Amino acid sequence: LVASSLGTSNNLKLYDPYYCAGTASTHLRALGFPHVYNRPVDFYAAQSSTPPHVPPFDVLVSNPPFSMDHPRRCMSFALNSGRPFFLLLPNYEACSTWLSQLLQSCSQQLLYLAPHKRYVCRSPPSLRCGSNKALKYVAPFPLLWFIGIPDPQFRSKVLNSWHASSTAQAFPAPLSLLQNPWPSSS
Repeated sequence: LVASSLGTSNNLKLYDPYYCAGTASTHLRALGFPHVYNRPVDFYAAQSSTPPHVPPFDVLVSNPPFSMDHPRRCMSFALNSGRPFFLLLPNYEACSTWLSQLLQSCSQQLLYLAPHKRYVCRSPPSLRCGSNKALKYVAPFPLLWFIGIPDPQFRSKVLNSWHASSTAQAFPAPLSLLQNPWPSSS
């Protein structure tokens, strides 16, 4: 929906700053996005250099490491980029203090996309340690797509397109595009 609203997927420049084993660009190209920047570069060093060495991009798409402060740092970059973004993060990050503070400081609202079934996460074989070389596992927690669309009019257009789409009709409950995954407890 976002790709069609921004133009054709053939023209969009996607950026995934976390290289891991480099399969993100392969997967995104297979989905029809030929212009993907996903290289073995230290994202934090590139971002903090003077001037920053961040490639030009239209949309940020990433699944940052869940450990340490990677989700917070990636979200901060995404919110400050002024561009649409899709970040796959553990669901518990949606109610984290750091996210609430970031969102208040930039006055942007997020959308949350819940997959219709739990994702299977696999570590690349080259990054598995010792006897766990063949280990494949389901994430120990549900994952959500955290979606940022800075332009409020464009955001409304995407929401309206989503609600009218066949995907929303086919998966009305388990696949949800939500404005707030945690209803208020009033």
